[in-house]
Amino acid sequence: MEAQNQTYTTTYDYPINILDEFKLITTFTQKQKQPLSPTSILAYIQRIDTIYNLILKTKYNGFIDLLIDYKTVINAIQNSKYRNLKNYYTPILKLFNHLANQHKYNFLKDILHNQYYPEFIKQQNITNTQLNDNKIQDHNLERYLNITQIHKLYNQYSYTNNDEIITLRLLYKLIVAFYFYNPNWIPRNDLVHIIIANKNTTLDSKNNYLILNSKNIPEHIVLNVYKTYSTYGQRIIKLSTTIKKLLIDYIRHLHKNFNDVLFTTGNNTVYAKSSFSSLVADAFKHVLQVHMTIDIARHIQVSHFNSTLPSNNQRTQYSYVLLHSLDVASQYVKLNIPTHT
Repeated sequence: MEAQNQTYTTTYDYPINILDEFKLITTFTQKQKQPLSPTSILAYIQRIDTIYNLILKTKYNGFIDLLIDYKTVINAIQNSKYRNLKNYYTPILKLFNHLANQHKYNFLKDILHNQYYPEFIKQQNITNTQLNDNKIQDHNLERYLNITQIHKLYNQYSYTNNDEIITLRLLYKLIVAFYFYNPNWIPRNDLVHIIIANKNTTLDSKNNYLILNSKNIPEHIVLNVYKTYSTYGQRIIKLSTTIKKLLIDYIRHLHKNFNDVLFTTGNNTVYAKSSFSSLVADAFKHVLQVHMTIDIARHIQVSHFNSTLPSNNQRTQYSYVLLHSLDVASQYVKLNIPTHT
């Protein structure tokens, strides 16, 4: 079978359902063998789709022949404008390491160890060098507010007018509160699909839930689906008083019921993750008056925490707020966030 693009031609001889294969891959976390989390699998497939789109202008087509052509793939990744290029090699490493155990794909070991793995290490070293500098580029400094500035702007932002709730402003303020007013959890893009439930609801491990008590007061979030689930497992996230108050107003104002998704579009449909990250950026822009991303919000929080000179025990506990390792947390620290308003 042969397929052709304007600049690339190959024969396709190795059909692989990558979703099924990723589901079979296990990883060691906390000295235990665990399957890859659904979030990790989705991220890996998206990165492979990106690689195929760079070269073939289409998503993964069911054949790994393009990935076997390591020269084309490495060249495409190197010439792309994406950040953290090592992340695009990770799914290939995991997939090839898994497939190479089969006799038919034993030849992948050579490509894995002599081509992709050295390139991954090279890009990892580049990333580590950039992260170790731990400083914000000058042209991005204005996007990094300090906590004092954030609290001031947040408190100035009202979601009512003459005691009437303005829906979009309430939504924006609630989203920002999740990132800056909840000391027990600083989300990634994890708010996108949270289902409203109570203590009597049978919970599905494939979903995240906001649990209300018998008086319909929000109590906590049950977090099952997130990037590092295979390491940290199910998490029960206590909610701050600030977020509880906003959630009460939000649920009542939008007439949300049990089994509803907490955040939906104007047409009452569930957000795609990419669309929801754009919504979060809109919330930051309106409430905090800067172009800020989820990563920047987490950088700000980690940097502020680090400025308090925490003990080793406090650092360990904080890794559960971020739901990633201490090493990764240290990479989020930015040393030149302005400290004065």
